[in-house]
Amino acid sequence: MSGHQLTTLVRQPESKFKNMATKSSIHIKPCRVTSSGAHNRRTAEYMRNIGKSQIYIVPELTAGNEQWINPGFGNPDLQAHYDYIKRMVKEKTGRAMQEKERERKGKNGKITKVAGCSPIREGVLLIRPDTTLADVRKFGEECRRRWGITPLQIFLHKDEGHWLSGQPEAEDRESFKVG
Repeated sequence: MSGHQLTTLVRQPESKFKNMATKSSIHIKPCRVTSSGAHNRRTAEYMRNIGKSQIYIVPELTAGNEQWINPGFGNPDLQAHYDYIKRMVKEKTGRAMQEKERERKGKNGKITKVAGCSPIREGVLLIRPDTTLADVRKFGEECRRRWGITPLQIFLHKDEGHWLSGQPEAEDRESFKVG
């Protein structure tokens, strides 16, 4: 399995996710624990480093961003959590966590790539401008119930998206598409 999963969500009229996009998807991939926090929290250093490439971020809308940290998560630093998982794997199994992708030769001589361990994953969920943090938390609870995926953190980036027809005037926020 490649490690990439794509789940399509289709809202039914009686859906409990009323403020989510009518059709949406979430792409789940291994989390880059070294850069994810800076991106999610929009640190000054992160904003400085992305410079002109921040074409998908509208700084004036950053104040509308919201976040939730799972209270059972403990330390919100992803690197600390990753290191804890690494230590736990070593203690429980006596072996180091297999982090790097490796190649394996099958009986037929064919070489296949085996993905490394990625215990922390992240996903991007498309939302509408009126989607609330409570809506996404309900979605997270449903993911936990259905698939055993527990959200550690939720960040609503209402400053990310694209303009529907080119770059409008600064005061024109109607044509900005969140997500």
